[in-house]
Amino acid sequence: MKPFIDAYGNGLVIDEMFWGLWLVPLSYLVLRSRQFPRLVGVLLIVAAVDWFGQFGADVLASGLPYVAVVGQAGGAGELVFVAYLLIAGIRPVEGR
Repeated sequence: MKPFIDAYGNGLVIDEMFWGLWLVPLSYLVLRSRQFPRLVGVLLIVAAVDWFGQFGADVLASGLPYVAVVGQAGGAGELVFVAYLLIAGIRPVEGR
């Protein structure tokens, strides 16, 4: 049973890299679209860097305490993006 738990944990570490990777083009599109505040795009970039940092910390120093706690600070960017979509929506493009 223990090898399966280890495999699941290793899979989550690899997933952290992909969670950060998909935030890079999303943050680029948010910044370029001008339909969201720039702060939302910047917070998404911070979240992407945070996921990459968490992945690197898990790979290089897997037993390091408080990595997950510190890593959750970047998740605020993702939450702000979702909250902005739910509350304000997107701004219509002027001139259309």
